[in-house]
Amino acid sequence: PTQVKWHPLDNNRFAIAGDDTTVDIWDVRAPKAAAKLPSQGYNLNMNWSPNGQYIAVGNKNDILSVYDTVANK
Repeated sequence: PTQVKWHPLDNNRFAIAGDDTTVDIWDVRAPKAAAKLPSQGYNLNMNWSPNGQYIAVGNKNDILSVYDTVANK
């Protein structure tokens, strides 16, 4: 994966964005990803919003996508 970022408020959650076409939201207590959000592909940068509701992801084509992690879209 290109980026792994821990949730800013929940120590059990983190997100992974890489060179595939998904942003995966994980909970360390679960055996599989809690959510797989479709992305534009080849994700280079990612960060959570301060309240942890959103993730911003930038890809190699300079496209910025913002995902609502509460609604998983």
